Amino acid sequence: RLGRANSNCPLEVFWRAPLAVLVIDVDHAPFRPDILAETRAEGVTSILLIGLPAAGELAGILGLGWRDPNRLPGAAPDRGSATILLQAAALIAVNLQNALLVERLEAALAAERRITGEHAALASLTLVADMSASLPALADTTLSQVVAFLGAAAGAYALLGPDDRLIHVAHVGVGDD
Repeated sequence: RLGRANSNCPLEVFWRAPLAVLVIDVDHAPFRPDILAETRAEGVTSILLIGLPAAGELAGILGLGWRDPNRLPGAAPDRGSATILLQAAALIAVNLQNALLVERLEAALAAERRITGEHAALASLTLVADMSASLPALADTTLSQVVAFLGAAAGAYALLGPDDRLIHVAHVGVGDD
């Protein structure tokens, strides 16, 4: 999590106030060393961090960097740009949350499609059993369907006989051995 356990972390302010705007010197930025080095190499000297609130809670943080700290929004007497930043952050947060919800919905739909496919395969196995005249025909048909549905390379059926020995019934993709 974003430094929640570390009260010395500059990001701690966002846990208390998701709408916070924080301006920090790049040397105090809570970045990984590789990102900090790249940021410095680009000449960035000041970082502006804005909380991305969604439903009153922190959904993320937007970070922007400037080479000239005098060009930061709100650095001049005109505070209008700071208000625009807060409004933009709120819109970004809502859009990101919507995108996450769409991803979750798509994953749920994919899982539902998979379950529907499994159900259809099981239903067809039941219908095959009703239509098959013999055990070998039923075994061949159902085994072929199961192997195809699961994407297996091969499969075999063996049933337990009266003497507790396995009796080969059907196979797909393998020999009789």
